Amino acid sequence: MKLIRFGLVAVFVTLLLASGFGTCAEYKISKMEDSSVSSVAEWSVDGRPDGIAVGPDGGVYVGFNSEESSRITKYTPEGVMQTEWNVPGVIETNGIVVGPEGDVFISIVASASRAFGDRGLATPGSIIQVGRYSSNGELISEFSVDGVIETNGIVVNPASEIYLGANGDTVIKFGPEGNVLTSWSIEGTMSGIATDSAGNILVSFSDSPRVEKFSPEGDILEEFTVDGVIETNGIVVGPEDIILISDLGYKVFELNAEGGYLADWSVDGAISGMAVSPDGLLYIANSAGNFVLVYEI
Repeated sequence: MKLIRFGLVAVFVTLLLASGFGTCAEYKISKMEDSSVSSVAEWSVDGRPDGIAVGPDGGVYVGFNSEESSRITKYTPEGVMQTEWNVPGVIETNGIVVGPEGDVFISIVASASRAFGDRGLATPGSIIQVGRYSSNGELISEFSVDGVIETNGIVVNPASEIYLGANGDTVIKFGPEGNVLTSWSIEGTMSGIATDSAGNILVSFSDSPRVEKFSPEGDILEEFTVDGVIETNGIVVGPEDIILISDLGYKVFELNAEGGYLADWSVDGAISGMAVSPDGLLYIANSAGNFVLVYEI
């Protein structure tokens, strides 16, 4: 992979660009002196990011939870804010994904208590909901998920069918309108889910350094251990089905489609979400510094 990061010789350019809200987005550009290494963009965001997704048009969607509200902000690939909207609940961990048509799917805890910091806690009467929004934040549809108190990731396949990691030990498959199509249990504590080019579902675990691959209907296909991983908190799939896993929120492991080791690197700060763009860029939300990092894979 090519790691796009700050080099020994860097040129920092700060641009203030007016957005449609009359505010400004700030981002920095860094270039390595060696031209064979791709340039990088690192841009700041307004608040502590809590989840990230990238659409087919390259738009970057970042989630934010605060004591007052939760919102989604859409940026250009360079970090210029385009639009934002509030959501009626606390955005769950790894709870944002963009479907094949550019719609944004978000899993939230409705009526969650915000008394314990930005991350809300489900309280008696709380409801897990999945909302589908247009790329401009217009609500298209939403549905509630019965029997679930927390989610561990959300992915959408080319048919706009939704897979939800639920309660740490179950994957639920929904139709586009929220009807349950199938579900299956897993052994262990799920930390994230992803889908590959064949529509298979990959699951990472927080209690062991392994990844399991399932068919779209839940049949186990493969399992492999990732040496060096301590505790995962997210998984995404990139070009050629490259697998990327965040470990303890501070390190990224890159694997091939069969689980073979390719590379790993540390990230300054705390990873609070990962997403891969159609052109093969890895976007990482960093909650320690309120910014987004970009790598080429």
